[in-house]
Amino acid sequence: MNKKPLTILWHSVSPHIRSGYGKTTYNICKRLVNAGYRIVISAYYGLEPGGVLNLGGMLVVPAKQGPFGQLSAANYARQFKTDIQVLNTDWWAFTIFPSRMHYPVLHSPMDHINYPNWIIELTKQYRKVLAYCKFQQKELKRRGIDSYYMPHGVDTKIYKPLNKEKCKQAYSLSGKFVFGTVAANTDKETRKSHLEMMKAMQYFLEQNPDVRKDIAWIYHTNPKSVQGVDLSIACNKYGLDDIIRFMSPEIEELLLPEEEMAKLYNCFDVFLLASRREGFCLPLLETMACGVPAIGHSFSSFPELIGSNRGWLAKSLTTGLNMVTTPILGDCALVDVYDLAEQIKKAYFSNKQRERYGRNAYKFALQFDWDLLIQTKWIPFLQEVEEEVRAKDIYGISEEKNELWEQVAKRALK
Repeated sequence: MNKKPLTILWHSVSPHIRSGYGKTTYNICKRLVNAGYRIVISAYYGLEPGGVLNLGGMLVVPAKQGPFGQLSAANYARQFKTDIQVLNTDWWAFTIFPSRMHYPVLHSPMDHINYPNWIIELTKQYRKVLAYCKFQQKELKRRGIDSYYMPHGVDTKIYKPLNKEKCKQAYSLSGKFVFGTVAANTDKETRKSHLEMMKAMQYFLEQNPDVRKDIAWIYHTNPKSVQGVDLSIACNKYGLDDIIRFMSPEIEELLLPEEEMAKLYNCFDVFLLASRREGFCLPLLETMACGVPAIGHSFSSFPELIGSNRGWLAKSLTTGLNMVTTPILGDCALVDVYDLAEQIKKAYFSNKQRERYGRNAYKFALQFDWDLLIQTKWIPFLQEVEEEVRAKDIYGISEEKNELWEQVAKRALK
């Protein structure tokens, strides 16, 4: 590390929020701080105006000016004299961010193909693009955009294989074969394929009625979310009231601590999620780190994570012009419900294969350990950027800025 490392603005969800973006922000930024980098987190969600929050050296500031706090972020980029500015969220909704920054870096999930031209032109405004998955890299390359492979990570000290029977006992699941789903229910489009998965489970149980008494399906989501679909009604419609156990409403406000999520994942015999599209799928990686094989959809990031020996992939029903065009006018695929039911059947009845896939999943997930990714991916990338920043004198790394930062940090600690 140089004596005067980069100062980084990170615009995203506050790191104390237990969401995908919140967890990503926390795990990356706290490790970069530990590595000597200076981080200012511009939080457009999760922090109200009123001061600077210091979380283990991460300075978190509220971003409320402009759409999604983009004007606040631009102000902070100048006030803290940051060298680079990272956007970690759904970038297509943050249309003015790159034009307001002097060195914008994009780290955002891209889960479609055939994005409209205006989104591609917006993406080209970033100096660097960090792709969550190789599916994303391939689509970007097809549209003339180079990118760095910068995947999600997992804390393997927390997410690891535990005693499955003890975990099941703690959740009153002893003697059950447990399917597990962890997925948001926050859009009417049902991006996570909630309804397709329920249809597939209904069909599997109709074809194999004797197994019904042995199965439980832990469905970790809010079934009554006003932003999504009423999944409790869907559960009843598809005859799954005796199978599905939804997340308790009391949990939604605070969500489970990560250590408790690891115990919940370890209850699963199989993770089930067949989303229409995924930018990466953090819950999938977390369950794999717990030694749990998965059933997914052969589109977006699923194939590269599940592969041919870590779980089962249901084929897409839609290809070519039959693909689904979403509200942002990109395309994604629908899972074949009948084939999904077939993969559920294979996962349930193939004991030895399931155990082997679980071992493979665990070994595969180890390469995504957050500490490892910081050392092998993030720090080399930032060192490369730092050389460019110094060479082109973009703001520069000066004694004046060094002193300014120390003053801000001291005030935040008071």
